[in-house]
Amino acid sequence: MLRIGIEAQRIFRPKKHGMDIVALEIIKALVQLEGDFEVVVFVKPDSDRVLESGGKLTVVEVPGKTYADWEQLSLPKAVRKSKVDVLHCTSNTAPIRGLSVPLVLTLHDIIFLEKRMVKEGTTYQKLGNVYRRWVVPKIIEKAAKVITVSNFERNRMNEHFGGLATLDYIYNGVSEHFKVPVSEVEMKTVLEQFGIQAPYVFFLGNTDPKKNVPNTLKAFDQFAATHPEVQLVVLDYAEEELDKQLEQLSLMHLKDRIHLLGYVPNKQLPVIYAGAEVFWYPSLRESFGIPILEAQGMGTKVVTSNTSSMPEVGGEGVWLADPNNPTEMAAVLVQAYAEQGVEKVEKGKENVQKFTWTEAAKKCLAIYQGL
Repeated sequence: MLRIGIEAQRIFRPKKHGMDIVALEIIKALVQLEGDFEVVVFVKPDSDRVLESGGKLTVVEVPGKTYADWEQLSLPKAVRKSKVDVLHCTSNTAPIRGLSVPLVLTLHDIIFLEKRMVKEGTTYQKLGNVYRRWVVPKIIEKAAKVITVSNFERNRMNEHFGGLATLDYIYNGVSEHFKVPVSEVEMKTVLEQFGIQAPYVFFLGNTDPKKNVPNTLKAFDQFAATHPEVQLVVLDYAEEELDKQLEQLSLMHLKDRIHLLGYVPNKQLPVIYAGAEVFWYPSLRESFGIPILEAQGMGTKVVTSNTSSMPEVGGEGVWLADPNNPTEMAAVLVQAYAEQGVEKVEKGKENVQKFTWTEAAKKCLAIYQGL
């Protein structure tokens, strides 16, 4: 029987983000597949125990202090003790030494190698980029298979590393709760809980430079001048960061037009997407862009960037704009807000059906079995 080891260090942390959700959804889909295999998941102990051992699944909690300490020291020991036949590391990095089984690496992106992203961001983000720049080239040489998440990102990696025979891409999926209609009662309850007043445009902002907050605020300033009734609802962004950006851009007059949500559990996000007039995703750079699919699944109009993977993922169900041009960003937002956009919304709902975690898990399983 094939014993598949999967690194999912951070899926037990209470505030999960993109790569955590990807790892969790693939594990959940994988254990539902038919076949003669077992799955051993290695996690760091934390408070949100979203998986328990049972059936094909064994959860191994591995203690560790820092991210690097856990990955480079604790994880290899746990892998050897668990006697797995293959290890899949799911979040860009992996142990440099200490493994005696084939390694599969999901390298979501190489944004950390790009100059702009290296220079900007918080101290924590900069340290993370330093760690990735040190680890990833070494791991690339050793991995039996490298998986990325879009054709765009595969091409970028091949350009950077000079062509990788071990590299392929597997699209991410979108969770099923982003495909379920929201009742009026649920909508009212959740929007009141978070203090959201309609109409609003929904934006996923954080301190990562690729999220393009400065240009987004400049563009919203232009949009807001002709749409005084509309709020900008922002996920996962601290008030002090917003104040700093608004002051630097001389846009403090926008403060009362922006509603900050902080962190929102993934299960409550569908309502916030569904209530928005437009979901705005003007990133400078993405390797995939799951939120595009989440919004499309909820039948919300999507305005995103004409760069990197976003046109590939959004298909014909999005409005596109240059994320480096605030005036164009504002104009496209005005266009999408004004239009009913029925055709694009329907194309978005069709597009979402192409991306499932079951299909992603099947492709991962085929890789494990082929090593």
